[in-house]
Amino acid sequence: NARIINIGSEAHKRAAKHGAGLDLAYAWTADSDYGGLKSYGQSKLANVLFTQELQRRVNEAKFKWTVVVVHPGIVATDAGRYLFSNPIIQNFFNRFLAFAAYVAILRTVAIGATTQIWLAGTKDNDGNIEPGAYYRNYKVQKLADFATSQISAELLWEESEQRSGVVFSLP
Repeated sequence: NARIINIGSEAHKRAAKHGAGLDLAYAWTADSDYGGLKSYGQSKLANVLFTQELQRRVNEAKFKWTVVVVHPGIVATDAGRYLFSNPIIQNFFNRFLAFAAYVAILRTVAIGATTQIWLAGTKDNDGNIEPGAYYRNYKVQKLADFATSQISAELLWEESEQRSGVVFSLP
């Protein structure tokens, strides 16, 4: 049995702050209203929706695959390298406070990977893994309606296939 573990983020919730959820027009063109955090939120929502759509498709094909998405926490990776170049955090005092807050909440890479490792290693017959679910700290998290929209998931899948020229099909 295959297990696919996608990496998501609580940042997917930002998509609700900028509208009603997935904004495909923004995802592909984002010309005038581009924002780094907005884009990150949209990309993480896409991870959540992709996971659910892939699980739906493998279920339909009667494959014994489990697809999940996990929020590892705020991990000390290079992803935050541009955080302190934000115009809002320009003076020294603000940079110092922002850096102190950032360091205080960071997880090490090893700790950030624990839920993924647990998901990868847990046996299917244990009944501990819920296919298509969103995990944080070893537990399934309830998602808002905009993050469980099958319509959005299907549109994302179809548009991704169209734009990439790659059609994913299961026998």
